[in-house]
Amino acid sequence: MEEATSKASSEYLAAYYDPGIGVRAENPVEIVRVERERLYTLYFVALAASQNPKRIGGEATQEELRADKKRCHRIAHVARMSFGRWGGELAGKKEPDLKKEAAQIDWDKWWEAHQVALRNRITALANWGLAQDKEGQKWTKSAVQRLENELSWLTYAMR
Repeated sequence: MEEATSKASSEYLAAYYDPGIGVRAENPVEIVRVERERLYTLYFVALAASQNPKRIGGEATQEELRADKKRCHRIAHVARMSFGRWGGELAGKKEPDLKKEAAQIDWDKWWEAHQVALRNRITALANWGLAQDKEGQKWTKSAVQRLENELSWLTYAMR
């Protein structure tokens, strides 16, 4: 059974393998810390942005304001869910002061760059994971799946 799990993990990771990207040293503990920090920030930026309708312009219609607020809440929800998948809980966390970042966020531009960043991260993790032992590949597969889920959920949130 262990052999089958390892083979499935390596086959899954191989789908994301890119020989043009070098394998850099990774540390699972650091990966988790970085992902949780990124999602923590995204969650609070989205919440703060939802409370700042002026950021999309004074000439925005009520419909545009409603749609933006809905998008902010959806993005915050994805960030919260994804944060939890990385082993964290946002309840009780101190809210950082991200009003400046929230006031400047343009979700369409952010999404364009974020998709690329997530896909690059998936590829880099898959390349690293393929060089690991069975346990490392299994862990990497779950990490890649978390990023894939985030990408999928954000695609829905951004519609």
